[in-house]
Amino acid sequence: MEIKASVQLNKKQVFNFLMHHTYFSFMGYIGILISICAVGAIVMTWGKMPLENEILLFLAALLFTVIQPLMLYVRSGRQIQSSEAFRIPMQYEFSSQGMYVVQGNDGKLFRWDEITKITSTSMSVLVYTGKNHAFVITKEALGTKLDDLRTLAKKYATASYVKVK
Repeated sequence: MEIKASVQLNKKQVFNFLMHHTYFSFMGYIGILISICAVGAIVMTWGKMPLENEILLFLAALLFTVIQPLMLYVRSGRQIQSSEAFRIPMQYEFSSQGMYVVQGNDGKLFRWDEITKITSTSMSVLVYTGKNHAFVITKEALGTKLDDLRTLAKKYATASYVKVK
């Protein structure tokens, strides 16, 4: 079974990946916890501490829930505009061998044992080949082949985490 997909990411898809990559990690969970604790501290101490401290707590509450997502949105736009890699579509081919990726004239085969994690977001399937390196394959590009990819990954992937929904 071979599965082929051609992907050219847009700003919304890059933002979706950045949000998932940022918030579904240990540090992402810590950031959310900090914001929740800051909101709790504001509620419990409102009017009992200097205004400067309340403002700092308010900023801490906004940091990971509003400010960071806005920064990621701006970053996704910059990446789309400035990176040559986003202007040239990527071709993906999955088989029992692994994932073959082609962009322009360059191609590389990633064997299943080189893939460290496979997960998905509402828009994409993320195939990690390192802690901070993922290939983003849109579900739109996969179309009806999403179930086939799920089956292939579960059969051949040696990754510690395989969850494609």
